[in-house]
Amino acid sequence: PKNFTEDSPMYDEEKLNIKSIQPYIVLESEKFYQHYLESLGISHFYSFCGNSANSKVPFIADGCSNILFAYNEDGMKSMFLGSTIQQHEFEIEKDTEYFGIRFLPGENPCFNNLVVKDLVGKNIDLKELV
Repeated sequence: PKNFTEDSPMYDEEKLNIKSIQPYIVLESEKFYQHYLESLGISHFYSFCGNSANSKVPFIADGCSNILFAYNEDGMKSMFLGSTIQQHEFEIEKDTEYFGIRFLPGENPCFNNLVVKDLVGKNIDLKELV
C-alpha cells in the first residue's frame, strides 16, 4: 500500500475528510436534508420525513451518536442514540418528521456527566438524560 503525505501529489485533505451518513435512512425517507458543521463535536444536522408506511432500515455501525427528535400526530419524541459499534435496525415511522444532531465519533458535547462508553449501543429517551 502506498502512503500519502502532504507532499504527495495524491494527498487531498478534503478527500480524506470522512462524512458520516446513514445511507439507508437517506434512501428510505423523504425530504432528506443535512448541513455539515464539523465543529464543537458535531458532524452535522439533518432532517427527513417518513414515507407513508413504517420501514425498518439498517443503521450502520460508525461510532457516531445522535440526538433525534421525531414529530407526528401523536406528539414529539426525543431520544439519544448512543454510538454504534454493531449494525442494528432503525424504524422510520410513517408520516413522521425527524430532526437530528449527529456527533463525531467518540464525542459527547451535550452530556458532560455521562461517559461515552456507557452510552454505546443504547437508545435513551432524552427525558431520562436531562
